[in-house]
Order: sequence, then structure tokens, then C-alpha cells
Amino acid sequence: MAGKGGGSAVPRHFVLVMGDGSIAVQWDSNRVQDVLTGAYRDLRPGDVGQPAGDAELTSLMASGRVEYFNRAFVWLYALPETNRYPHAPHTQERIPGRVRLYYLNTTLPADRLEVVQTALTQLNLAEQMTAQLKNETVIISPHHHHRLEDVHAAEQMQQQLADFNESLFSGTVVAFYETDLDAVKRVTEIVPADEVENLDDLIASQTDVTVTQDRSVLLLVVDEHERNSILNLCLELRMLGRIATNAADAVQFLQEEKYDLLLMDLMLPDAHGWELLSRLAEQGIQQQLMTVVLADATATSELSLSVAAPHVDLFLVKPISMKRLREQIWFAFRKRLSA
Repeated sequence: MAGKGGGSAVPRHFVLVMGDGSIAVQWDSNRVQDVLTGAYRDLRPGDVGQPAGDAELTSLMASGRVEYFNRAFVWLYALPETNRYPHAPHTQERIPGRVRLYYLNTTLPADRLEVVQTALTQLNLAEQMTAQLKNETVIISPHHHHRLEDVHAAEQMQQQLADFNESLFSGTVVAFYETDLDAVKRVTEIVPADEVENLDDLIASQTDVTVTQDRSVLLLVVDEHERNSILNLCLELRMLGRIATNAADAVQFLQEEKYDLLLMDLMLPDAHGWELLSRLAEQGIQQQLMTVVLADATATSELSLSVAAPHVDLFLVKPISMKRLREQIWFAFRKRLSA
């Protein structure tokens, strides 16, 4: 079975042939790691090449960097440290200010999502972990307040699942991603409702529209009732609203016209929210665009949060009141004006 030899699974589209011909893993939107040397480098505009093909991955298998690959995933062996122990590969060197977070990749298709979630409930793990879809494959990721930073804990959970239902979880592997520690902390501070500093600020957020007047907003909210409520809120703030029904339309609208605010759901009909944000970042669209992401509580795993963190001004958990949303939008714009 693929992955049994100790490799960690990463989505195949994360393994890239860079512009200079090297092959690297894109751990987040800002940094890649060379598969052969283990060296990290910042991701620069125009630096990304194409996803690695079968020929490149087969070559990496021959060099001992890849254990196995299929159409969706690549199982990577531990990458070497750079400038140390030149004659043998070792575990990746940790970079100051970055954190490695673990999750479980079940390698199961999307139609097994509910089965996996039921198993987590039966094992009394549902309060810590949740089943999610990532690229049409079921992963098991920690809830927001249960960040999984210990590989041994992840391996114990993997074994617990296999002991519970070997046929279901036989292909499950421990996977990880790396992200900026500051980004994780920043989103952790955003998700709980921030307290308003004083009563005057609270009153101003409900009455003063000078900081929001004539600002343009693109709404990408799936639920029609929720979308209409938010659109009415934007009109109250004297903002100019436009509606996009999916990620593809949003990209087109943002390419055609400049907007001040993108207010979007995390789960979209044609893409995951962080995929959309990554596309916008690659195109340089997000540099001046304020972004507010709305997510169900079940979708706020650390995986989703850490990937979205570099792009997001506000990350709010549903259900949210229109009053609360108005406060957050108002304070976000005021903060930008005073920066």
C-alpha cells in the first residue's frame, strides 16, 4: 500500500517544476522547498513553473526523495537539511518563525466523508478532529483550538483509526504542511470576537459611514438569504456592492475592476476559498484588496486557517449577526485609513 514505507503525502499540485528547472514543494503561498537540497526560498512572482509530471516524479523516486505518487498525491520522504551532514539525508531543519502542523490524509474519495466523520464520532475524536475534503479526497484535520504539532501524536491517531477500522483507514498517512507562526497566531486572534475598545467606537461603527462610503465590495456568498442580508448591510454603509456566484466569476470581476473589499465564503461551489485567494495573490490582485472570509465552525480547522491567514483581514465564524459584521467591516476600514 502506498505510503506504508514512511513517506508523507502532499497534494500533487504542491510539487512544482520551478522556472529554473528545480523541483520544489510549495508549503504555503510565500515559500517553497527544493526537493533535492531541502533549501527553502521565498516564492517570487513569476517563479512558479508547472506541476511536476510523471517523469520528474519517477526521477525523484530513483533519487530517494519520493516514495510513491498517483494522480492526486505524492508521498515524500523526509527532505535533507541544507549545509549540514552532506553525506546523508536527515529530517528537515526547522525554520525560525515557522511551524509544522500535521493532519491525516485518508486517501479516500469524497463520497466517504460522512463515513469518516461517523468514525471520528464513535472514537470520541469529533471534538478534536474533523473530516474535510481537500482536492476531492478526505482528510482529517484538527479543529481550530487543537493544533497538531507533534508527529508522534499524529501517528498515534493514525494507529487508533487503523485499529478501529483497518479496511477503511489502511491507506491513511500522516501528512504535514508548514506555515508562518505569526500567521497562525494572527488568525487565532481574529476568529474569536474582538472586544470593542470603548463605547464611542461601538456607537461610531453603527452610525458613522464616512470610512465606508463609496467603497466597492464584491460579495461571494453562497446562501441567497445570507447574501441579500449582507448586500443590504453594504447599502446601509453606503458601499457599492456587486455579486459573484462562484470563484471563477470573482476572478474575472476582480481582473476587470478594482474593488476595496472581497467578502466571501470559505466553501465555494467551484473552489475552496484558499485556492481562490492563492490565485488572486499570484496575480497580484490582493495587494490592496481587503478580504473578509466567512466560514462554518466545522470548516475552521487549523489547515484552512493557516493557509488563508496570509491573505485574510478578517476571518469570522458563522453564524454571525449583521450588527457584528458591520462592526468588523467598519473597524477594518478605519484601521486601513489610519495606517
